[in-house]
Amino acid sequence: ILLIIHSLFYPFQAVISTNTNQSEFFVLIIKSVSANSGNFLSDWDVTGRKPYCNFSGVTCNNDGYVVELDISGRSLSGKFPAGICSYLPQLRVLRLGRNNLQGDFVDSITNCSFLEELNMEHLYLSQTLPDFSPMKSLKVLDMSYNLFIGKFPMSVFNLTNLEVLNFNENEGFNLWQLPEDITRLTKLKSMILTTCM
Repeated sequence: ILLIIHSLFYPFQAVISTNTNQSEFFVLIIKSVSANSGNFLSDWDVTGRKPYCNFSGVTCNNDGYVVELDISGRSLSGKFPAGICSYLPQLRVLRLGRNNLQGDFVDSITNCSFLEELNMEHLYLSQTLPDFSPMKSLKVLDMSYNLFIGKFPMSVFNLTNLEVLNFNENEGFNLWQLPEDITRLTKLKSMILTTCM
């Protein structure tokens, strides 16, 4: 009887846990990021009266997991929370471009194993980049118009599902050259590396 009760209760408990974790992420965003113009974040009611799946820029699947977060071009500034996929474990699309975001969030994004699109264009971030190898599902990687420094992340050439790779206008990298095994990217349709040393 206990086994039956536990198996009936556990899925419900998992949903509560997931909702709590996802809600925590949106609370963090509201606390650390502000909109410089417009009222994009005004409908993000983190008091619980409005489901986060109905927030602007947020898309959920049928199970209530956030699968897309698009806050690009919203004139947001502040510290973007690290560890996004510890809060949003099913995230497939993350668009942060054309904002003024800071923080140590870039390294932790590589833990987003289901992510298919990562757009961080025009953030003007100045830092070294992590090993992208864990992001096996990635199809679109747009890191253009930033100020990245150090070694170019050659690990992107391990991402065999990539269709779009854009590092346009990142002139701070050390001198580098394309690897011989770039031919592994058989699905690649577009690669932009202009002004990328």
